[in-house]
Amino acid sequence: MKYLYVLTSTENDSFLEQTFVSILSLKQKTANAFITLLTDKCTEETFFHGRENIRELCDEVVVKDLDRNLSGKVRSRLLKTNMRNLVDGDFLYIDSDTVILDNLSEIENTSADFAGIQDWHCVFSKNIQFHASQKLKSQICTDEKFLLSEVYINSGVLFVRDNQRNRDFFKQWNELYLECLQKHGISQDQPTLAYINYKNDFPIHELDGSWNCQLPNGLKYFRTAKILHYFTSGNTPKTLSQLYKECKKLGFNKDARKMVLENFESCAFDFDVSCVVFGNEYEITRTACYRFLVFLFAKHKRVFNFFENVFSLGRGKGFFFKSRNG
Repeated sequence: MKYLYVLTSTENDSFLEQTFVSILSLKQKTANAFITLLTDKCTEETFFHGRENIRELCDEVVVKDLDRNLSGKVRSRLLKTNMRNLVDGDFLYIDSDTVILDNLSEIENTSADFAGIQDWHCVFSKNIQFHASQKLKSQICTDEKFLLSEVYINSGVLFVRDNQRNRDFFKQWNELYLECLQKHGISQDQPTLAYINYKNDFPIHELDGSWNCQLPNGLKYFRTAKILHYFTSGNTPKTLSQLYKECKKLGFNKDARKMVLENFESCAFDFDVSCVVFGNEYEITRTACYRFLVFLFAKHKRVFNFFENVFSLGRGKGFFFKSRNG
């Protein structure tokens, strides 16, 4: 079995650095892991100044020629949505913004031919990005049953056996992705994955959340996480980001490998703030109101402080936040 990574990158981003760290953590936790890197020629041409050392970590590098005028994000999705037809053999696909915390070899024993984990560890209607994702789904298909479906798989970790049904599935996914990119400008891969999964009567079996512990919503799987998935849009611990920078500075050499192997676990768990919320407070963090407050706090601090001061006036006098039972 293979452990598959997809990489499109330039010297101006950190995707190769993320892949470097994730692969090293995998090699430490899973002895004799066969690692495949699926990339494109544009990315391969950036393999200098130490970046070529990524090859030494891989047992197989598959390079495809894609349209150079496309963005790195789109080229990455084109590889990902068709990876079953570009790489032979059963594989566990893993996103680059991950750290491996346990042996993954037991995935080979799963009875499923195709498996993944629900996005954000919840049914779709509870998804923190429900409204935006639902809008994209409605552009793909207006079938009410599809729009009401609670199945929405995260594409960051996918176990895929090599059989014709899965090859056909990925062919459909890739073709739909291209169609939706051209017609609607949809560059995300998960809405089209959701539709192909629905269209084929949901062949994707759901794995335990520990196989793709998605931060920050994967708290219940945090202790037993096999794969910690950060979503690079802001949830990566600062020390892990610094580790990426040091890898680049060292040219991904032996010293960089040693540094990663000695520090990736401590960096992965080094959050500036740790807090546990549950019940109503947890539900509030999943609302648009909460995200609006976060936006105000980050971008318009003076406006946020104004409202905070207004609401604080009644604190201690019983004007606000009274309990119904009080």
